[in-house]
Amino acid sequence: MKKRSPRQRAARIKKQRAQNRKTFIPKKDSINTPFRGQALLCFLDLLGFTRSVQATWERDGDILPVILDLKKAITEGAPLYVGYEGTDVKSATPIVWTISDSIILLKPMSDPCSEIEFISSLFGMWGAIVTALQRASNAGFAIRGALDAGRVYWHKQELIGPLFNIVYTMESNRNIAQSARILCGPNLIKVLSEWAPQHWDLIRQMFYECEDGLLAVGPFPIIQDKMKELREQAGNRLAHKYAEYFYGIENYRPDAEHRFEKKTFDDQYQRIADLVNDALGVDRTGHGFKD
Repeated sequence: MKKRSPRQRAARIKKQRAQNRKTFIPKKDSINTPFRGQALLCFLDLLGFTRSVQATWERDGDILPVILDLKKAITEGAPLYVGYEGTDVKSATPIVWTISDSIILLKPMSDPCSEIEFISSLFGMWGAIVTALQRASNAGFAIRGALDAGRVYWHKQELIGPLFNIVYTMESNRNIAQSARILCGPNLIKVLSEWAPQHWDLIRQMFYECEDGLLAVGPFPIIQDKMKELREQAGNRLAHKYAEYFYGIENYRPDAEHRFEKKTFDDQYQRIADLVNDALGVDRTGHGFKD
């Protein structure tokens, strides 16, 4: 192999840095850099967290060390770099931060964002969600949440914008998320409707249609045994929070010939958009992923 000169190596490094900026590969300190633009945002909630804290706080062997270890494991997870179809585009694990029982995953993207960058970013986000679900279930928690695309501002611990309003509302409103699942928001569904036909093999392994017709991430068979344990521990009063997960497991067919049709996406978009708009008290879901 021919040895590169110092000038060639410097040019190569400069080119790679420019590519990194173009595809928004986050650096370790990127959370401290103000950002306002397009992103994927996932808001997750640890189910049973408040009850565990209240029940064990004053006792020996309380839940606090378990929770802190869980958050550290999710926040400091090994970076996931994903190449896509032989291109130079790569996606890094999203920026992660936590507060109380909430986990926030943010993946900033270029504006405008190319199809390849979007799919790669989505794949990186999916990998981070898998990590969070595995770590949480091992610690004794199920997760409820929401994932969407749109516009947001963040700086350090500040997070503001239409996109945050949507994912927070989807996760916290009793008429929307309802159980241990991670719902897809209206803007994300709109983009998937346009780009999914070229990426069926990837998309059909990342999402499934819920019993109520909404689109969710998962359902992640890898945590099935842990979810069974959590459902049994929850008892009859709270078992319904796990019903949607097991519906997804029973109907999850990633290797089947099933395809999401445009009409399916259109129906899912309208359904979730109506729920979000009603909850927010507005006539639209905010800025879409594309202007």
